[in-house]
Amino acid sequence: MKRAFKLILLTVAVLCLLFPDAGHAQTKKKKVKSTCGATGFANCPAKGCGGDPELNQKKNTESQPAAQDTEDLTLSDIADFTFPKEWKSGTKRTLLESWGEGKSVRVKAF
Repeated sequence: MKRAFKLILLTVAVLCLLFPDAGHAQTKKKKVKSTCGATGFANCPAKGCGGDPELNQKKNTESQPAAQDTEDLTLSDIADFTFPKEWKSGTKRTLLESWGEGKSVRVKAF
């Protein structure tokens, strides 16, 4: 009995050494496909590709706010922000703007 067990164990060990990847399924990496046809940053539309076009448009600001218009916040202030319970892509941002979206803020962490 001991001899049979040792033989089986030896066989399994040899097979594991010969075929180390046999237990792992090989997966192909999927190439991410552009949803808007953009092939690079230069020809990406202002509203972005996929996601929330209203948010993408909001983030594409190039102006720098004046120092006096920037509000200093703590990390605790950020944690206390109000968030909607649910949000659908493409929804107008009026509600979020009433909560302060678009306001210039500065957070310092020590």
